[in-house]
Amino acid sequence: MKRMTRIAIGLASLGVIASGCAPGATAPGGDRTGVGRVLAAFTYTAPGQAPISVAGYVTAGSAGPKYTGSNVVSSYTGHIEMGSDSMTFNLQAALGESYSGSVTVHHGALTAAVEHSLVPIAFDGDGDAAASVSSPAGSLVWSISTDSPISSEPAYTALAATEATYCQDAQQRLTGLNESTMPLASIGSTIHQSRSPFGGSKASLTPLATQTWGEAAMLTTDAGNVVSVTKLLNCKTRAADHVATAGYPSAPTDQECSVLNQRSLDLAWGEMTTGQRNDFTASGVSFALQPDVVSTTGIEWLTPLPDSAVSGNTVSVTAHALLTRWNDPAFMSFADTIRGVHYCTVWSPSYAYWWYTVGAFQL
Repeated sequence: MKRMTRIAIGLASLGVIASGCAPGATAPGGDRTGVGRVLAAFTYTAPGQAPISVAGYVTAGSAGPKYTGSNVVSSYTGHIEMGSDSMTFNLQAALGESYSGSVTVHHGALTAAVEHSLVPIAFDGDGDAAASVSSPAGSLVWSISTDSPISSEPAYTALAATEATYCQDAQQRLTGLNESTMPLASIGSTIHQSRSPFGGSKASLTPLATQTWGEAAMLTTDAGNVVSVTKLLNCKTRAADHVATAGYPSAPTDQECSVLNQRSLDLAWGEMTTGQRNDFTASGVSFALQPDVVSTTGIEWLTPLPDSAVSGNTVSVTAHALLTRWNDPAFMSFADTIRGVHYCTVWSPSYAYWWYTVGAFQL
């Protein structure tokens, strides 16, 4: 997903003017309250300007959709963060009828209000909603959709479980820490739910602790299910020469972040069936790990970069890194919190599994 800088979208005063249920406004039977995650996407176009697009997953709040009984969509609520920007929505479903309210878009010096007045909402059978509106201030197209529960895919569930300690393992792997002298359980970890608090966090030395944030994606599995999985994992760790100052036996230099991409590929391969492995091998597709793209500032590192590129049957996989070695004179003037750090953005094991089982067959 592409992150736009300094964009904030707010939904205000969304009232309902509904007189009944339109055909197709019901979801499949069974109580689906709280199932999956909600993806919100907006594209705003001001007169004479390029479109502004924002998309992201709900990360907090009372995330919808909610259902009346077991199958009739009644509301969507939630809070979504996009970089330093956020959006809170509380949408009472009009079920194919209409509602009133407004959407205000802020982008740099631009502030434009697009009034929603008696605008039809289209729901599909899963309760996904979409709408569009135009006014002199511009046009807005938006959608809110939910995905399938990840529990419908055992391999993805197992791989998602590895994310809980992924960055602690990264701390060991990047700096050559030995499990016997620095067990995984002795390394702390904070897992963040959105980019904003993660961006302000710091990995610590005493106690040794990492920071983690996963960027989500909605993917269609080889079984045809649409699930939310972590696409990219972001790990903040301490550099090897800084770890050594605390007396921890470590390697003289750091490994590249690409070793973490290799680990994700290995974990994914381990979850594949023999048939899946044979199918992938027969596809002729291969993965090629590239040298890290190394940034010099945290802002650069948090700016999304392409994580892969395809040439023929070869998928090149690139990690995004930030490394400020503790003993490097170039970083001596840096604050201790950002000197001696090693940050990595890499494929998650779940995303690697998707490439093995789906992505490779779409080239």
